[in-house]
Amino acid sequence: MQTYVNLLPTRTAVTALLLRRVRQWSFVALSALFLVVVGSILEWKRIESIQAKLKRLENQVAPLPILQREVDHMQQQLDQCNARATLAAQLVDDRSMLSLIGLVSRAANESAGKVCVRQLSVETVSAPGRRDPGAAGNVSLRKLQLEGLGEDNLSVARFVAALRESRVFYEVQLKASEWTRQDERKFRNYELECIF
Repeated sequence: MQTYVNLLPTRTAVTALLLRRVRQWSFVALSALFLVVVGSILEWKRIESIQAKLKRLENQVAPLPILQREVDHMQQQLDQCNARATLAAQLVDDRSMLSLIGLVSRAANESAGKVCVRQLSVETVSAPGRRDPGAAGNVSLRKLQLEGLGEDNLSVARFVAALRESRVFYEVQLKASEWTRQDERKFRNYELECIF
């Protein structure tokens, strides 16, 4: 068994012990500081890359409000175009009604003025069997219904024949024809249906 005798004075021994402890703790502190600095640098680089990515995303998103305004403007223009198209379709319908009335008047004139039209109505019908060469599916057709008086069978027949010869209508059908009395005279009351 060995015994050590400390020949150093107490003050020197305490100072040596303090220096040793300072060296040990300064190593721990410097290691911790190094780790904090390295961690801070890595975190700073990560934040920098996130900021760059955020800037790229902001640049991508920046045009969205502009595009939204453009979409709204184009939607307004589209609504105006649709309104104009609707108006144009109404004008075409009005014009076709006028030409239809002219066609009926010309056909009535073919019967030497012996036929009059009392009532004229137009309605849309769908024709599942008919196909328009330029369109797919069913075609929307219109039905012209005419009611009036004719002087005799021949005048009504001439009126129907004139409507058929106009080649505007797919079908011209005489739905009803019967004698009626008005002002002590006999007339032929007729009902016609024309599909166009």
